[in-house]
Amino acid sequence: MAIHYVVPGLFGPFPQRESVSGAGRFPAVEMLLARADVDGAPFGLSATLFELFSAFPPTSRANLPTAPYGYLADSKQIPEGYLMHADPVFLRPDQDRLLLFDTERVGLTLEDAVHYANAFNAHFKSDGLTLLTPAANRWYLHWARAPEATTKPLSDVIGRNIDLFLPEGEEGPYLRQVMNETQMLFHALGVSHQRESEGKVPVSGLWFSGGGLLNERGRHGFAELDADNDPVCEGLWQYSEQVEGHDRLCVNKSLLRAVVDADISEWCSALSLFDQTLENSVNSNETIYLYACDGSVYRWNPKMVHKFWRRRKPMLKYLQQEI
Repeated sequence: MAIHYVVPGLFGPFPQRESVSGAGRFPAVEMLLARADVDGAPFGLSATLFELFSAFPPTSRANLPTAPYGYLADSKQIPEGYLMHADPVFLRPDQDRLLLFDTERVGLTLEDAVHYANAFNAHFKSDGLTLLTPAANRWYLHWARAPEATTKPLSDVIGRNIDLFLPEGEEGPYLRQVMNETQMLFHALGVSHQRESEGKVPVSGLWFSGGGLLNERGRHGFAELDADNDPVCEGLWQYSEQVEGHDRLCVNKSLLRAVVDADISEWCSALSLFDQTLENSVNSNETIYLYACDGSVYRWNPKMVHKFWRRRKPMLKYLQQEI
């Protein structure tokens, strides 16, 4: 039996990584990183999950069909046809740029989501587009056909200039047109004005990514799952065939959230909690696989605790610096 930890954001990146230098040490994480064996692994959270569930060869992080699996988890229904994530976002002008922020923490309700979806669906009905809102802040776009487009995951864009991440490919111009029309449509809605009058952030646009269809059913040997409220992971779990196995899979997105928010204090707090969790696993003599979602997996077995010649390094030495 083994435990698999998927921890995106473990190595940042942060614009100023030196500012974490006074945060103290994280002994269990630092010991495992120093003494475990390291192998190659997929890059990114989604590609890592697809690999673990044998669901799809992760050839491109941007084009993995994550949306149908997320929809399966959120709606408890098998999706019919082609789906994209259509995440509600808030767009803020900044000089000559438009910065994008997600709505995970702005208190959207299902009632709000329905208002936005009804307006979108009436406007784009003739285009064969339908906005589905099975969760308050996780929305999906159903297409009457499968578009040819390359998109970027929402986590890559938060806090950044959207012009650098807009959809490309044959349908890229059309998707950008839909995004622009949606911005104007949502800006004029009563639900947006109501949220603003209450001091809440309105939805000012949609971010499209992860389009595709459900693939053939994958396989996994996990007897237990802690998906950390990740709908794609939960959807892969539900749609995959469980073969004989006793391993546990634990996804921890708290460090990724801190990286997305560029909040080093939050990152240190999240890492401290994960360090305690990892220490319990090390002390219970478990075999551990740690996926940093940076193209590497750290393989730990209990005997490695005695490899004293592999000296621990502070986490600052592992952190990537954002350029």
